[in-house]
Amino acid sequence: MDRSSSSSSSDQDWISKLPNDVLLMILSGLCTKEAIRTSVLSKRWEHVWKHVSHLEFDKPKILSSTELCDDEPNPDDTLITKVIIKHLGQLESCVLNYSSSQGRTGILGIWIQIFTSVKHTRVLTLNRHYDDCGKLFEFPADSFSHPSLASLSLSTYTFTSSHPFRNCSNLRTLKLVSIDATNVEVFNTLLLSCPSLEVLVLKIRCFYNTGVDPFYPGGPGPLKIENNKLKLVHVLLMRNIGGLEVSSASLEILVVEETCFGKEGFFLSSPKLQFTKNFWVPGRRFAPHISYNISEVINELFECIIYRKMNLFKAIFDQEEKSIVHVIGSRYLLTCKFPNSLLNM
Repeated sequence: MDRSSSSSSSDQDWISKLPNDVLLMILSGLCTKEAIRTSVLSKRWEHVWKHVSHLEFDKPKILSSTELCDDEPNPDDTLITKVIIKHLGQLESCVLNYSSSQGRTGILGIWIQIFTSVKHTRVLTLNRHYDDCGKLFEFPADSFSHPSLASLSLSTYTFTSSHPFRNCSNLRTLKLVSIDATNVEVFNTLLLSCPSLEVLVLKIRCFYNTGVDPFYPGGPGPLKIENNKLKLVHVLLMRNIGGLEVSSASLEILVVEETCFGKEGFFLSSPKLQFTKNFWVPGRRFAPHISYNISEVINELFECIIYRKMNLFKAIFDQEEKSIVHVIGSRYLLTCKFPNSLLNM
């Protein structure tokens, strides 16, 4: 082969000749902004990004005090809308990070409707970054009830009602972080509207201590988590929540990171877990605690871990419940349920 033919071969764009599925795999390793930029590489790349299965918008813009009073859509809103409209097909997942100064003209509600009803997004994450705007955003009713939406994560919002979650039997995973509500009944009604949940993460607080529970007159009622399909629950309860009642036949893991009530406010009904009330320690309301069921498949492995890490952990066998082991770590207290056959060896 002569030098000219060798040079011609090396100058060929072999990557652009790959099928769309392979090109989309390449784009999946890029952020949304970089994926869109590939549209200028050649005619072949112009529309490839429009078929990616994941979009992420990560540009929370802090506006000036004069702009905060302006209800006109800002350039970021316009750009995000343009990208969403140009995208073709459905989305597996979407992440939207934005400031509270954005989406103030109702555009956020339109984005959510497009993500769910048009794009059929399965995993949706909405992270609101607070700035000096100070305006409360209200999600429209039934915002998250589309049957395609299986996982929802929300951060830094305030709910005055549970209407956005009406008819949410579609959700399998729900994560609410830094979420405020007017009172605990908003959260209780919200959870009742999500009967198919398997994973629940709550880091929440309430503005007011009013409750309607007859067992808590004059004070806040408990957060009630009643769902037999739940397998994992992780809660951090900060303010004006009078207790925690968890009932689930399928629950495998319970993480209680923080509470704002005493041990008398805790109730657990789960045949696979054991959670004693000895974790409310003197001088502190509660010590962070993890309780989980150890399946027979990994019993032997976990036993090995405990004995090999005795310099880091101390195992304490419950004298009343021989099948329960409390493992004390650096931050969390772990309660693990072992079969009697293992402990009697």
